[in-house]
Amino acid sequence: MSPMIHCTLHPGVRHDRVRGGVVLLAMIPLALLGGSVVGCGPGGARVSGRVTLDGRPLETGAVQFVAEGGGQAAHGSIGADGRFSLRLGNSAGTIPPGRYTATVVAVSTPEPVADDTRGEALPVPITPARYGDISTSGLIYDLQEGTNTIEIPLVRNPSDHQ
Repeated sequence: MSPMIHCTLHPGVRHDRVRGGVVLLAMIPLALLGGSVVGCGPGGARVSGRVTLDGRPLETGAVQFVAEGGGQAAHGSIGADGRFSLRLGNSAGTIPPGRYTATVVAVSTPEPVADDTRGEALPVPITPARYGDISTSGLIYDLQEGTNTIEIPLVRNPSDHQ
């Protein structure tokens, strides 16, 4: 005869909710550990820097860093002085150290003309299209643990800057 285990529950508690609560409690340490793996804990890379176009600060746009081998991309907005800081998702913080390829995209919206019959004005690219594509940007950076200050020099016509 097998031993009988007796369990007393509060009369209003269902067994399936108790099991769910136990599973939830067991997952909390894993969730906390997962947060440090994606770069929220100490020991990651903090990344900021400046983007220039033909030697002058880019005044708008977005920067994205994609890790070699995949994973969540880090991103940041470019301010009026060309400066940016990277973050993962909505949280500021650190990203895992490693090799990354960057992309930079900046567009401007033209002012609508009163007699414009074409409809809505389309954004005008500021940065060359090659910098917006991970396979053609050529912007590769090795990020180290700690503070990383990255200068991203873009050029409109590469043959003018060789």
